[in-house]
Amino acid sequence: MARKALAVILFLLSACQIYLIFFLSGQDADASSKVSTEVTLTLSEAINPEYMEAATKAQTADAVNLLHNPVRKLAHMAEFGALGALLCGAFLALRGPLPRRFFLCVILCAATSCADEAHQLFANGRAMMVKDMLIDFSGSMLGALAVMMSALSVLYIREHARPRGHRPKKTAHASYTAAPDPENSPPPRHG
Repeated sequence: MARKALAVILFLLSACQIYLIFFLSGQDADASSKVSTEVTLTLSEAINPEYMEAATKAQTADAVNLLHNPVRKLAHMAEFGALGALLCGAFLALRGPLPRRFFLCVILCAATSCADEAHQLFANGRAMMVKDMLIDFSGSMLGALAVMMSALSVLYIREHARPRGHRPKKTAHASYTAAPDPENSPPPRHG
């Protein structure tokens, strides 16, 4: 029951992340550029405050222009990375073959990145770009792979951290139970 609840929560958070992605991609070019310029300026001031304090307006504009495009692409990767991580976690919480669950996560991430770029066609001054689709999908795959590798690492550690005597014996079939060992079994009771 806890796995189902976790899956539901993670799918709801994934839906919220998709809403955020589509909300941001629905902004027109001016609004989107203004937001990313403010973020770039804030990052520039945080990374190199001495330079930004002493810089002239032209130098500040040059610094922002230099970092503007990389910051936008990294922001896209980050928002899609969060989506990939949430979706992968949700699918891991479900039962079923692991490859199938991961494949479903990949398909949803790819569909979301395509739909997000297509959605930008309806915003003034925005365009659909295959390069941005690939950046978005790459970000989602990095997030999904990070969650997948973390989950597999935890399972590996849990399996190999047990003391040797506490490992369950593997049987050929789930309904098969081994007969008691005659050397270690107590003598039969007569009575």
